[in-house]
Parts: sequence; structure tokens; C-alpha cells
Amino acid sequence: MLKIKLEDRITVSFAGLFLILILLSNLLTIYFLKKQSLSVVDRQLIQKETEIHTFLDRISSYSERYDSLSLNFNTQIDGKKLVYPKPFDPGNENLLYIVSINNEVAINSFYNIDFANSNSNLTADSVMKSIETHSQGMVSNKVSTISLGRNEIYRYKNISQDIKGIKFDIYILKNISQENKIFDRLRVLILFFTVLGILITVFISIKISKVILRPINNVMQTGKLISTDDLSKRIEVINSGDELEELTKILNQMLDRIQKSFESQSKFVSDASHELRTPLAIIKGYAEIIKKRRLSDEEVFDESIEAIINETENMKNLVQKLLMLAKGEEERLNISLAKTPMKKFIKEIAFDSKLLSVDHDIVLGKNDDYILEIDRSLLKQAIRALIENAIKYSPANTTITIDSYIEDGKARISVSDMGIGIDKSEHAKIFERFYRVDESRSKDTGGTGLGLAIVKKIADAHNSEITVESEINKGTKITLLFTEYSEGNDDEFIGDI
Repeated sequence: MLKIKLEDRITVSFAGLFLILILLSNLLTIYFLKKQSLSVVDRQLIQKETEIHTFLDRISSYSERYDSLSLNFNTQIDGKKLVYPKPFDPGNENLLYIVSINNEVAINSFYNIDFANSNSNLTADSVMKSIETHSQGMVSNKVSTISLGRNEIYRYKNISQDIKGIKFDIYILKNISQENKIFDRLRVLILFFTVLGILITVFISIKISKVILRPINNVMQTGKLISTDDLSKRIEVINSGDELEELTKILNQMLDRIQKSFESQSKFVSDASHELRTPLAIIKGYAEIIKKRRLSDEEVFDESIEAIINETENMKNLVQKLLMLAKGEEERLNISLAKTPMKKFIKEIAFDSKLLSVDHDIVLGKNDDYILEIDRSLLKQAIRALIENAIKYSPANTTITIDSYIEDGKARISVSDMGIGIDKSEHAKIFERFYRVDESRSKDTGGTGLGLAIVKKIADAHNSEITVESEINKGTKITLLFTEYSEGNDDEFIGDI
């Protein structure tokens, strides 16, 4: 199958459309002009026919009164032509006549005094014979067209009438050769200007198609330059105000998302490698100690085995969290929603959380009666992650408060601590994977740096917002906000939790 470039298709389409329109319009113009010209000629012939019929009616009337009539046409010479009186005068229309009375030619407008330069083929007999042959099988009394002599074109009308046994055959003709030549020249001019128009159209179409396709060419050129090594290239936006400008903007936005996703993935792989390197190094170090000392020192052996087990557990937790976040990147978390009375739900979480730290006082503050439609397992995981985070970044012997309440038309679940606080500029970043306020990413506080990222994923799965309120060295309050909740109490759900 022949492959044609889009630019060439646009050019061919424009040229083809122009050709069809110009030919159609010109042909229709010629057709109607010619029809109008013939209509004028036909009216002249019909009008002259009426005059001749009137003339013949007078002759018929005189023949009723007299036994014999003498017709004298008083021929005059006009230049090189014989001119007859009315109704057989040429008039302004330059009409021609042949009148035959009992097969004898009485009038012949074709006769030319300068016979050497005349159309010698056009004798009265030849004209009448040609018309009779042409008229056979045609509707009588109809204006027709005939070619005579040296390709001369005529419109004609014939009249036949019998007056007291005398047969009058009258032929009225109008030479339209000049009009036909004009129309022939017009056709040639139309053909010439059509070809010229097509060439101009092709030239303009090429220019227009290049302008129209410039954004598409930019897309192709930019696409060839984009690679994993450089995702910063963008398509030039041409302010055309049309769909191509909108398409260019959409493609640039898509490239922005791809670049952001790729950078996020690269950072994720880099951070995951960084986080896994430390426990692997520790495991390797203790394994080398065991290999070197073998069983010569039981205390060192036990310490090494315990350290390997702890680091293996840390790696297990890290991998589980990474898998959860990776799943969240591909699609929304698969959640199972159930209507849950929050007062009892939060109370159980607060009670269980007291076991997480003996150095902190974990208390339950406000605990209102309301119902949320949640995935209980995931939301419990999110709240515990907030509590664990508060424990890590709060001094010993301080209070961590869990609150669940309704305020300003929203259900709120918050965890507050009295820890080191977070600078306002860091609030949006703390939910990024592996992000820690301490840029050195020290392991002093333990953990993987994935807890708050998981909280954000779970919140998004529940269409929940997260707010952060914090002051340096005074504490932090992180709140989950739910816009959809209903009134209710634990009595309606006895045994459900």
C-alpha cells in the first residue's frame, strides 16, 4: 500500500477540492450563460415567427378577396448583401431567411454579391435540404441548432403554410458561430486559469500544511531527543489557539508526569538501595565475626546471631513497606470498606498502643460517637504509624495524645506529641518515601522513613486529607480528615469489631 505523508495528503486534498469547485462552478457558469444566450436567440426567432405568421395571414386575407396576388419583395443592396423588406429584414438581430414558394426560392438571405468570398457551400437548396434532413424525427415547430457549410452554427425555425394551394416554406436562421467561438475561448481560458489555480493552490497548500503540521513536526523532533538520560525536553508551544496548541500542552503535561514519575522511581530505587545497604552490611559484618571466631566466644556468638536476626527483621519490614508503596504506585490500594463505630475502634487502638512504649504516656483525649466507612485494617495501620512516629521523635516521659472528634463538618482523627517539631517548610515533604527531616538520615531514631508515606497512601485510598500542625521543640499534631461520616453509636454495632 502506497504511503503518503500527511503534508502531501493535505496538499492533494486542497488541490483536489479546488479543482472540483472551480471546474464545477465554471462549467455551471458556461452552461447557464450559453443557455441564456440561446434563450435570447430563441425569443428573437419566435418573435420573428409571429411577425411572419401575421404577414402570411394578411396574404391569406387578401387571397380571399382577389383571384390573383403579386408579391414584390423590393430587394435592396446593403454593402455586399441583399436586404429584403419586413418581415424578412435582418433587423438588429441579423436574422437570415430562405423563402420557398411552390419549391421556388423567392428570398435567399445567404446570397452574397461578392460570390468569390461567399460561403459557396450555402445555397438555398443545400440549406433547405440540410434542415429537412435534420428535422426528421424531431418535434415540429421547435427551435433547433444545425451546422451548415464551413462549420457555421445556426439556430433555426421553419414555417410551412398553404394559401389557396400555394405552399410557403419559410426558414428563419440566426448565426451563433461567434457566440460559440466566445464560449470555446472561455473554456480554454477556464482550463488555463484552472491549471494556474491548481499550481497556486498546491504552492499555498504546501505552505499552509507546513504551518499546520509544525506542532506535529515539533512533537516528532522532540520525541527523538527524549531518552531516559534526558527527560527535560519539551515541545515548543505555538500560540495558534486551536486544537493542535491544546494537544501540544497536553503532551507537555504528559511529559512532565513521565519525568516526575521516572525521577520518583529513580529516587525510590536509589533510596531503597541505600536503606538496604546498611542492614546488609551489618549482617555481613556479624557473619564475618562468627566465621572468624567460630564458637570460641559464646557471648560474641549470641550477640552476632541476635544482631543478624534483628537486621533481618528490619529488612523484612522494609521490603513489606516497599511492596505496599509499589502496589500503590501501580493502582489504588485494594480496600474493603465497612461501616465502623469510631468510638470503640479508636479506644481499642489507644489501649493497644500503650504497649508500644513504656517511656511515653499514650492517652486517649476526645473520642466522639460517629460512624465512618473504612478499611479497618488499613486505617488501624495508618494510626499506629502516626503513633510510632510520635514515639520516635518525642523525648521520654512525654505525653502522646490520640483524639477522635467532629469539628467544622468533618470527622477528625489526630495524634499529638510533645517532640522536636517540624519546620513549616518541611510539612509537605515528610510524606515522601524515605524522607526525614534530618538530611543525614541517621538511624538514631530507627525505622525506615516509609511510615508517613504509607499513611498518605492509606489516607488517599479513603479520600481523606492530612493536615500537619507543628512548632519546633514544642510538638507536632497530624490529623486525618474525613468529609463523609454519619451519626451513630457503638450499640448499633455490638460484636462487629
